[in-house]
Amino acid sequence: MNPNAPSYSATTSDVNVRMMEVQVSTSREAEVNRPENTKRSYASKQKEYKDWCDEAFSSIPLKNRYTVYGDKLHLFLKDCVVNRTHRRDTGKTIKSVKAFVETDVEPTDIFLQRALPLVARKLADMQNADSRFRRKVLREFGVLHQKIDDLVSGRIPLWSLQEDGGERGRARSTEVQALPVPANNSGPISQLPDIPVRYRMSREYMVDNSVSEETAVKLAEENRRRRQRTLNFLSKNSTQIFQ
Repeated sequence: MNPNAPSYSATTSDVNVRMMEVQVSTSREAEVNRPENTKRSYASKQKEYKDWCDEAFSSIPLKNRYTVYGDKLHLFLKDCVVNRTHRRDTGKTIKSVKAFVETDVEPTDIFLQRALPLVARKLADMQNADSRFRRKVLREFGVLHQKIDDLVSGRIPLWSLQEDGGERGRARSTEVQALPVPANNSGPISQLPDIPVRYRMSREYMVDNSVSEETAVKLAEENRRRRQRTLNFLSKNSTQIFQ
C-alpha cells in the first residue's frame, strides 16, 4: 500500500460521502473550465438529465442530486434514451445504450452522401449507353427503310438485296444489246437476223423472249405479294421504327 495515501474512516458511509464530494467538485471544475461552445452544445442534454434527477432522486439533497456516475448514467439512458426516435426522424429507434453512444451521427446518412455521386454517375453511364443504342437502331432502321423505299419505288433491283450480294444478278448485263449489223447492210431491215433483244426496264428488271408467260405471271405475283407485305409491315410499325 502507498504509505502516503490518506487514511479514511472504517465506516462505509464516510467513504461514500468523500467520493461524492470529489465527484461534485470535479464536475463543477469541468463545468467552469468548459468552452462556451461546448456548454451550449451540452445545455439541452444537461437540462434533460437534471429534470430526470429532480424526479427520480427528489429525496437526495440538491448538492449531490446531479452527481454523475456509472450506474446512475446507465439508469438515465435506459429511462430516457433507449427506444427514443432518432433526432433525424428516420423512423428508427435507439435499441441500447451502446447504440446511442455509437450513433451520434447517423451512419445511414453518411453512407447515402457517399453513395449518391456513384449512383448518379452510374445512371449517367446507363443513359449514355441507351442513347448510343437508340441512335444505332434508328440508323439501322433508316438504312432498311431507304432500301425498302428504293425497292418499292423501283430505284434498285430486287436481286441487289439477295444474301449473296447480287453477285449472280450483277453477272447479267443490264445494258441494251445493240442489234448486230452485217458488214454489208445494203439489204432491207426486214432481212436482218431475228435476235431476241433484252430491254432495260424502269425498275431494272430484265426480260427476254425466252421467259415463258407463265413464269412472268408468277414473278409478277410474287413481287406483288412482297410489296404488299412490306407496306403492311411499315404501316404497322412505322411509329416504333421512326419515332
